[in-house]
Amino acid sequence: MMEYSGVAGHLRGHTWAALVLYVTVLHSTMASSISSKDCANCELLDTTPAASLLVQILENGRVPREDLPMSKKDFYPDQKLVPNRTLDVILRSVSTDNSWTQAGPALLPPLKIRRLYRRAAGLHHAQPRAVVSSGIGGVTFQKCATVKDQQTAYITLLTNNTGLSPSAMNVSNISLLDNITGLLIQETSSNIGSTGMQTFQKDSLRAGDSFQVSYTASLSTKEATNGWLFSLPAVITFYNSSEISGASYNIVAPFSVTAKEVSNVLPDHGLHGVGFVIAFVVSFLLTCAVLFLLSRTKWLKQRISGKSHQINSVQKSESPAKSSDGAPEDLTGIDRLIDIICFEEAENMLQALEDSEIGNLTQADAYLESCRLQVYKDVTGLLLRKMMEMGNLSPLEEKRMNMSLSGQWSDLEKRTQEEHQRKLVALTAECNLDSKRQMDTEQRRQKEAAEEAEAILKNFGEKSITEYRSHLDKLHGLEKSEIKRKLLYKREEEFAKAYRHLMVTHRSELHKMFFDQAKTKPEMQKTLTENYLHFQYEAEDLLDFLHATKKYHLNKRFAVRKNMLYNLQLGDSRSRCLLNSAATQIANLINRTERAGHVSDSQVQMLLERAQAEVLKVKQKLENSLKQETRKMYHKLSNKRNRHITQKLREQKKELSGLQEFCKSSKEVSSYLEHWKKLFANHCRELEELYEKHDNDATDELKEIKYGLTEKAIEDLRHVQSAVIIQEMLKLNVPRPHLQQVLEEHKRETALLAQQLEKEESDKATESRASLESTIRKLDDEFKVSLKEQKNLRNWEQLLFTKALLLHLCVSEDEVQKTKLEFHCGFSQMDITLALPKIQGRMLLHKYQSDWRNVELQKVDQRLQESDRKSGAKTTKRPQDRAAEMVKKSIEDKVLIYEAQIADDKIKQARAELLLQRVHQLKAREYKLGEYITYLQFQAVHHKAKSLEIHAAILELQSVLLEEKSRACITAEYEQLLQTLNQEIRELEKNMDTWGKHEASASKGLDDDSSHVTVDITGEGDGLPVSATLRKALNRRKRVLNLCRER
Repeated sequence: MMEYSGVAGHLRGHTWAALVLYVTVLHSTMASSISSKDCANCELLDTTPAASLLVQILENGRVPREDLPMSKKDFYPDQKLVPNRTLDVILRSVSTDNSWTQAGPALLPPLKIRRLYRRAAGLHHAQPRAVVSSGIGGVTFQKCATVKDQQTAYITLLTNNTGLSPSAMNVSNISLLDNITGLLIQETSSNIGSTGMQTFQKDSLRAGDSFQVSYTASLSTKEATNGWLFSLPAVITFYNSSEISGASYNIVAPFSVTAKEVSNVLPDHGLHGVGFVIAFVVSFLLTCAVLFLLSRTKWLKQRISGKSHQINSVQKSESPAKSSDGAPEDLTGIDRLIDIICFEEAENMLQALEDSEIGNLTQADAYLESCRLQVYKDVTGLLLRKMMEMGNLSPLEEKRMNMSLSGQWSDLEKRTQEEHQRKLVALTAECNLDSKRQMDTEQRRQKEAAEEAEAILKNFGEKSITEYRSHLDKLHGLEKSEIKRKLLYKREEEFAKAYRHLMVTHRSELHKMFFDQAKTKPEMQKTLTENYLHFQYEAEDLLDFLHATKKYHLNKRFAVRKNMLYNLQLGDSRSRCLLNSAATQIANLINRTERAGHVSDSQVQMLLERAQAEVLKVKQKLENSLKQETRKMYHKLSNKRNRHITQKLREQKKELSGLQEFCKSSKEVSSYLEHWKKLFANHCRELEELYEKHDNDATDELKEIKYGLTEKAIEDLRHVQSAVIIQEMLKLNVPRPHLQQVLEEHKRETALLAQQLEKEESDKATESRASLESTIRKLDDEFKVSLKEQKNLRNWEQLLFTKALLLHLCVSEDEVQKTKLEFHCGFSQMDITLALPKIQGRMLLHKYQSDWRNVELQKVDQRLQESDRKSGAKTTKRPQDRAAEMVKKSIEDKVLIYEAQIADDKIKQARAELLLQRVHQLKAREYKLGEYITYLQFQAVHHKAKSLEIHAAILELQSVLLEEKSRACITAEYEQLLQTLNQEIRELEKNMDTWGKHEASASKGLDDDSSHVTVDITGEGDGLPVSATLRKALNRRKRVLNLCRER
């Protein structure tokens, strides 16, 4: 047993403070024990003292030194490596006289110096020990630490899912939350929060795989104090993707670090003083040298910075089509088909396939969105380059716009990712809370129902009680399954809606960024926006084709896989019938021998027990062999499948990356989009062919395995019949001719049954193949119809917007641009996601089924209450027996209600409702655009009316000011003003006379026009302020003229 020991280092006779780090790994009830392979440098010490502090550590993050075992008496001498116990690991230095210590600074003040020590590798050679891992479904989680050098520790988070037990499961949405309080992280790829936590994310971990996360850390001298324990637990959260579950799983791997220091005062102050002087002189000289070099190389720095700016400008001015993540990658083929056919029960395969299909559709949506982003960036870059070639933009302006857009796109991507993470965390927490609340409520309700039923059945027979409990457990299981499925559907819908909203906002932001950039070029704004809208219209046509193509191939793959599962179920049914027939023939042989009078009842009982034991052995052997062969096939095919699919995806991603080069060399957007269309169609076809090939290989090999093992089991049963049972009968003096006759009849029956089952399987397989071909033809028609309908909808939207712009609207050019932006944001949202309609359809069907089920359950309860009232005085049995029978009957009826399938009319109703929702969405988008145009129109009218009111008020104010000024003027100024006016009037009269002589012929017409003008002016309404002001001025004209003549 290793003891705690204080370690002190000395440097030239001066003692310095040292820190001994005690790393405690607390094994929780859900964490796996540490294997000897992964923690070869760790020694196991304590088992109980640290475990008692687990709750305090997790709540407070650290505990005082006095609560820790610091002496040898606190440890148990007979400890062993046992799961779910505390493991204290002491990491000590190999030696204290290493090179780092000898080269340490001699001028340090008497402060506390902390070190991490590693124990000597040659000490305490531990014998190999067996470690029993624990976890959830074979998933284990461990946190270990080893010393890299005196200053740092190498910490590893190991997640292991390599268990080969039948309960092994695939996990998804893996999140690692690691506490690093008090540590300085040197090398890590995680997101470190401000609260001392770092997070790691992983999408999925298949059964049989494992992964680890490692980083290097050192102890913070600010946080560490003597005798304190830093609790740094790690928590892994994941979901079981192999089954329907309403809650996540958490595994905690506690981990603690204990600080111990030995502080001594350094007494040699003279040495410190000398060191301080030397350091000061050296620092001064270095500072002078640096300042001198800076002053001498200032012009060089300017040149370097100028060149760097040019280089950065060229790099940033590259085509904006080059996304930060590169070409998109299709991950829809990484599904659970092999898991389903290998490990799922036959009756659950179809439901598991549907659940897996939702994941494939969600991945397809993400892939299509990434394709949309790449197409948008490529088309935008092509637009700017074409504008530059046409002379509308200079090369400098094109580069500037490219740089600006690229920076804005990068910022938008970061914001979108952060918002997505926040929404995921919030929705996950909300769904988990809702699931826990509903499951707790359901559990309490079921417990109360069970107690009430037990009170009724306490005086009933044991057999009836057992049957009732079996039916009640089955009913409770069905109820919990329905609640879990409802919660799952709700979770899927919330996540799909959140993702759709995020993507729609992202598209609108992209369009808004370009329109904002176009505003910086007022003279080219209209041309830029018109060309941009034209290019985006063509891009939307391409994206509609990509969407329809992906949907077609996914639906076709789902239909083909349903047919595969159906054929597998046919083969399983045929094998079960043959096995049951072989087992039944053994019992039939014994019964016929008994009826012939060759054996007694006791002998028959003995033979039946022997036959049952042998049949059970054959059955167990078949199950074990099937599990082993299936597991071997799973590992072989899954590795082969993943390798081929990954290689194909890598090749396709490389081809998509080549599209950027094609975009740079292309001059027309139509050729680029056509190349995109052909490449995408080829990729989808190649992937589907590869998926179908691997699916067929898996199903064929599984059929061969099951068929071979079934034939072998049938031969074993025949051997049991001929070599065991018949030999026992011969010992009982049963006539051999009788046995031979029965065996011959059994052979004929077996051959006839095999032929009949094979014919039925062939007929059903033919029908299934015909149904599959019909489904594929319908999918082909739907593909063409969907493309046509989508194109018609987009043409209608464009026509509607064009008609709206042709209206006589009192809007400015800026408002017209805003209207175009609003229209195009809605135009880019006319597509339909792949996963959301499927999820909403499942949700609607589940709602219809739940409503029907609730009505039927209420009827059952009402019948039970009516039976209780009627059977009060008329029953001939005891009241307890009568009540027990009614309760048992009601439970059986409820089980049948839960097992009932949904009607076909409900499926049609769900489809109609989804179609109606689609129509309402399109109308709402049109109404939104109309409301926006109306808002702009009313806003313009309001501004004009307000401007007219302000103008009238200014004229009125001017008139009033003139009147006030005329009253306030002095007489001299007034006379001077009148003289000036008289002179002007004389000049005007003279000019009028001259004009009258030259225009005598037009005098009459001029008089008529003047009369008309007078009539028009006189006819003005009093409600117009401008007209009233003009009328007042004209009326005052005569009085001014008369006054001038009098003067």
